[in-house]
Parts: sequence; C-alpha cells; structure tokens
Amino acid sequence: MRLAFITQDFPPETGGIQTYSFEVAQQLAKHCEKLVIIAPKKPKAQAIDKTLNFDVIRINTSNTLIGYALYFSLEKILKEYKIDTVFHAQWQSLFTSIKLKKQGKIKRIIVAAHAREFSFNPYKNVLFAGKKYHNWMLNALQKTDFFIPVSNYTKGLLLNLGVSEQKIEVVNNGTNPNLFYEKDVSDLKQKLQLSEKKVLFTVCRHVERKGIQTVLKAMPNIVKAVPNAYYLIGGSGEFTSQLKQLTTSLNLENHVQFLGRIADNEMNDYYNLCDIFVMPPLHIEPNIEGFGIVYLEASACKKAVIGSQTGGVPDAIINGKTGLIVPEQDHNELAKACINLLQNEKLRLQMGANGRKHVEKTANWDVAGKKIYELISNC
Repeated sequence: MRLAFITQDFPPETGGIQTYSFEVAQQLAKHCEKLVIIAPKKPKAQAIDKTLNFDVIRINTSNTLIGYALYFSLEKILKEYKIDTVFHAQWQSLFTSIKLKKQGKIKRIIVAAHAREFSFNPYKNVLFAGKKYHNWMLNALQKTDFFIPVSNYTKGLLLNLGVSEQKIEVVNNGTNPNLFYEKDVSDLKQKLQLSEKKVLFTVCRHVERKGIQTVLKAMPNIVKAVPNAYYLIGGSGEFTSQLKQLTTSLNLENHVQFLGRIADNEMNDYYNLCDIFVMPPLHIEPNIEGFGIVYLEASACKKAVIGSQTGGVPDAIINGKTGLIVPEQDHNELAKACINLLQNEKLRLQMGANGRKHVEKTANWDVAGKKIYELISNC
C-alpha cells in the first residue's frame, strides 16, 4: 500500500495528537510500500525529518488550515508518489481530499478520531458561521470512507453525529515500552528529598479540565491518613497560578511541589519516582480527554494509575487491574482511592505489574500501528 498521511499536528510540536501522528507514522512505514507524511512547516522540523525513514513534506501554513493550503499541491504530491489512499489525523484537514475524491483522484479517505475536534466549533458564537461550520463537519464525515477512533467514547461521538457503525473501528492508543520502563531513580529521589515520601505524580498541560485541582482538594484527607504523602506536579499552563493559590489556601506547601516543564528525556525518571500516577480529568465542553496516553506511559513503568470516569479514560485504565477510576470531580472518592493504594503496597505493586504486562502485550504502538495499517488496507 502507498499511503499519504496528512496531519496538522506533528513534531517538533508536542501533545497527544502529535505523539499519535509520530508513533503511528513510524509503524505505518514498517508495513507500507511507501508512506508520505504531509504536515505544517515548523522551526527546527528539518532536524527531526532527516532522522525518519519516510518522506515528510512540509506545507507553509498554520495547523488548522493545512487542508485548504493543499488545494493546489495535494494532487501533484499524490501523482508524484503514485498514491490514491489518504489517512487524516483529524477531520478538519479533509477539504482538499474530498475535492480530489469527487474527481476520482483519491479512492479512499480514512480519518483518525480523538474527541475534542467533534465538540469544538471556532465559530460557535458567530451568527450563521457556527451552524455552517457544523454542517461542513457533518458533510465531511459522510464523505469519509472509514474512521479509526482512539476510544469507545470517541466512537460514540461519531455515532451521535450520524456516522454508520460499519464505518468505525476503535484502535486504542499505545505507548513505547522501550522508552518507558522500570528503573532505579534513588538518586533523583534523594536529590528531591523524597526518599521517605509516598509520591503522587501528575504531568500535563495546566488547564482546568485536567483535574489537578481535584487532586489538591483531596490532599488534606490523603495527608491525614498518609502523613508522608507528597504530590509532584509537572507541566505548566494558564491554570498554574490558580493551582498554586489553591495549594496555599489549603496549607499544602509542605506536601506539594510544582516542577514546571519536564524534558522528554526525563519523563521516564519522573514516572519511576512516583508511587501512583494520578490525573482525574473533567468534561468541560468542548474539551474532553479523548484517551490519556500518560496513563499508559506510567503503566509501562509499573505504576498504578488513577483517573476519572470521563471521556476515553476508561479505555486507558483497566479499572481494578491496572489502576482505579473514580467519579469525575469527586475529591473525596479520589482521596479514598489514593489512600487505598498508598496503604496497600501489595495491591499497588500488582496493579503496576499488570499495567506493564498490558503495555507489553496490547497497549503499545506496534500493536496499534499494525491494526491501523490492516484497517486502512481492507476498508
């Protein structure tokens, strides 16, 4: 199969869909006769592109407008590489592909589906434009041949938008067990003065929907039951100042530390530093946790994980086996879950071991990439 993969989110930028696009591309390249990635031009992208074993064509456009920017060039690219099948990371980049399919120059259009893209409408509050945008989305979805959502929650969004179930197959995200694995980080623990602590850890962009505030509200109860409990928070964002204010108001300065941005090559160390990885997202329209790759990264490091009953999180955590799922925004239930695992070392370690097995056997990019290739080949 000769395939073009169009994505508006690709390294050197970082994020969930960037990771998805990069990892899936590497897997597809193993199976395709020819794979071409089409992505926006970014500073320092050339250094990354040179290391890859597939062609990357960079388009001088913003992420959101790549589908329109390809209007005069996509046909030429497909003809040059003898490609008639196109895979899109998100539906918003479909504009030119739909035009070419109508002209008989593309045979199949396949689209990945994450979650937020079906709820977010940039023109929601603009007279007539919001409805026009929504109708364009519905039209684009009907003209797509097949969808590969990352979670069952996202599949439900597609069904609600009128997509036939026969055109949908879920392929959960994965992670790389060679990048995330168990290791000794006693030196880092000593450096951060955490050798005697029971550590909770969250890393994410600091926005309200990630639920860090729920963990902070749970901490007083956690500390009461487990006095040496300590909460490490990685990342940054527009919500950081409010989270720090909440920490102060709850008198948690001696039990919480904000780490700021953690470099990619240090992430494995920080997962290994913690006893539990916790991130309890909440649903704030249009923002939804479509899956949560971070749970799998922590599982790969043999850590028990805790998330909330929202979006695609239940696809990333096997409740009761690799971790625990608590009700959304319920800091009391979250505290109980954290206390349970912190006080029950045997259960905590068993969940971590189960998580590693799950990643090695199923929840990895090798498995996900092969499934995606097979679906694209056979749809």
